[in-house]
Amino acid sequence: MHIKAPYSITDCRRFFAQPATARQRQYEALRAFFVEGLRSGDAARRFGYSPGAFRVLCHAFRRGQLPDFFATARTGPREQPKKSRAQEQIVALRKRNYSVYEISQALAQQGTPLSATAVREVLAQEGFAPLPRRRDDERPIRVGPHPEPVANVHDFILAPREFTTRVGGLFLFVPDLVRFDVNGLATGARLPGSGMIPAGHALRASLALKLWSIERKSHVMALVADEGLALFCGLNAVPKKSTILLTNDRSSTPSKIIARYARRMLIENALSDAVRFFHIDALSSSVGFKVDFDMALLVVASGLYRLMANRMRGYSDAQARQIFRDLVDMPADVAITEREITVRFHRRAHLPIVLASGLIDKPVAIPWWQGRALRLVK
Repeated sequence: MHIKAPYSITDCRRFFAQPATARQRQYEALRAFFVEGLRSGDAARRFGYSPGAFRVLCHAFRRGQLPDFFATARTGPREQPKKSRAQEQIVALRKRNYSVYEISQALAQQGTPLSATAVREVLAQEGFAPLPRRRDDERPIRVGPHPEPVANVHDFILAPREFTTRVGGLFLFVPDLVRFDVNGLATGARLPGSGMIPAGHALRASLALKLWSIERKSHVMALVADEGLALFCGLNAVPKKSTILLTNDRSSTPSKIIARYARRMLIENALSDAVRFFHIDALSSSVGFKVDFDMALLVVASGLYRLMANRMRGYSDAQARQIFRDLVDMPADVAITEREITVRFHRRAHLPIVLASGLIDKPVAIPWWQGRALRLVK
C-alpha cells in the first residue's frame, strides 16, 4: 500500500483558514466570531461573507436553525432479528442433543429458517461447545428414509385392502397379457429367472417399464413404492436396480472383468447417443442393430399398444406416445377382495373413451394373482 507524504504545516493551516466547502466555511466563520472574538465585519471579510449575510448566518446559528456541522456515524443494528427470534428454540433443541444441521432443519420446518452457520454462532454466544461425534443410537429419533422390501414372489400376499396407484393405466394391458400367456412366452424363450423372481414375473416387470415409457431400469426408483406396479408384476415389490455380470472368462480377475464391462458401457452409451442424435437406427442408416431382449420387449410393448389403439375410438392410427399420454398415464383406485381385484380409474378428459372400449366390467382371471379376477369398473 502506497504511503503518502505528510502534509506541511502551511497546508494544515490553510485547511482551517481557507475552507474548501460551504459548511466548513460557515463553521470557521462562526468560530472566529464567537470563540476568537473577531468583530463581525472582520470575520465576514476573512471568510468571504458580506456584512449583512454574516449577520443573517449568526442569527440563524443562535436560533438553532442551521443543520449539524458534524455528522454522527450511525452504527448498525446490534441485534439480528432472525437469531433473536430463534434463540430460545435453538437452545432448547441443543439441550435435546440436536446438531447444528438438525437444528437448522427443524427451524426451517417451523417457518423460521436459519442457516447452520447462524445456529452455530448463537450456540457459541450461549456457551455451548460443539457436539462430539455421535453414534447412530445417540442421535435424535426423527422421520427418515426407510428401506423398501426386496422383490420376492413368496412374499406376494393379496390381503384385502385398498390403495391408490399412479400406474392405473397399466391394468388396461393385463387382459391381453393373459390372452397371450405371458408366462408361457417367458418359459418358451428360456428367459432367466430365480426362485424369488421367476421368469414370467421378471418379464412383466421389464415389460411394465416399456409400457410406462420409462427409459432405463434405474428410473423405476421413482415408482419403487407404488403397490400398483408391484401388483401388475405379481410381486410384493418392484425389482430394484441391480447389476449381474455373466462371463465365461475363468482366467481374468474380477477387477479386470469389471473394467472391461465399464469400457463396454462407454461404447453402448456412444451407440445410444448415435441413435438419439444421428438416427442410425432409421431406415436410411447402413448400420444394422442386433435384435436382443430389449428390442424384443419393444416389439411386445408396441404390439400391446396397437391392440389397445384398435379398441379405443379415434386412436387406431395414433402413436404410442399419444396413447400413453391420453389413455394410459392415469391413476386409479385399487380394491383387493377375497374373490377379485377391482380397478377404478380417476376421472380425466379421455376417460369416456376407455369406458367405451369394451374392457369395463368384464372379469378376467389372472394366473399370477392366485386365480383372482381383474375387473375394471366405472
